[in-house]
Amino acid sequence: MQQIFTNELLNKSFLENGFVKLQLLGEVEVTEILTSIKKNYIEKNELNETLNVSLWSNNLELKIFADNLIKKYLAKKLERVLVNYEPIWGDILIKKTHLTKSFEMHQDWTFVDENKSMSVNVWCALQDVNYWNGCLQVVPKSHELLDKIRGLNIVPSYSSYRTEIEKRYAVNVEVKKGEVVVFSHALLHASSPNRTLKNRICIGLNLKPKDQPITHFILDTETNKIKKYHVNNDYFINIGTKTNFSKSIKTGFRNTDIDGVLMDEFEDKMEPFSIKDFSEKIVNY
Repeated sequence: MQQIFTNELLNKSFLENGFVKLQLLGEVEVTEILTSIKKNYIEKNELNETLNVSLWSNNLELKIFADNLIKKYLAKKLERVLVNYEPIWGDILIKKTHLTKSFEMHQDWTFVDENKSMSVNVWCALQDVNYWNGCLQVVPKSHELLDKIRGLNIVPSYSSYRTEIEKRYAVNVEVKKGEVVVFSHALLHASSPNRTLKNRICIGLNLKPKDQPITHFILDTETNKIKKYHVNNDYFINIGTKTNFSKSIKTGFRNTDIDGVLMDEFEDKMEPFSIKDFSEKIVNY
């Protein structure tokens, strides 16, 4: 059994379902983080999007602030929870009020060779988070059933029926202030609209096994080939300084000039499959 968590019960649950929930921060720490975010991030950021993610900003100073702040509070604590993991980058995630706008069901990018190991996202609530203010929604067990090659411009195999998957299989993960949801980057997840009158403020930290290089895939739109790169730890902090990241997430990336080492190049042979195929897989997993 792959050892991701120091706690055997957490490890077993994570490997089976693709996520776990645990308390990580105390009241004082949450207050300190919120105070710093409001003073050094929100007051300097226009927050034009319904979901504002620090990674997507083209303001390098704000991204470095977010990364440093989150690593300061989460990295040491996670050393006691995870076995031989290290941070890649940290995010501030602010969801503004909107009656209908959710964040659609998706997997995160691939960051390691998932045939050998697993990278994780640690999503931390800075207030109580529930269905009404935009909690995470996950599809348990989906981390073992879908695409292992994910990245810029790559269309997921499940793209035509992601809404149906969400309706049938997604569950809400409500959390208390200071709790975290640790989930595999391969897990299908989404978040509901924030229907309250306050911004929902969370933070996230992405981590990988220390002995694994950071892998990054991009579909070159000119050659229609997927390129596999190894990149360094600050690659994702710097990526938004070269392109309009928030816009490109929606419309596709045209800039394929990657600061990394090209490891492989191959045709995109990902085959779409039906909701029936997925239903059979998840029932039998």
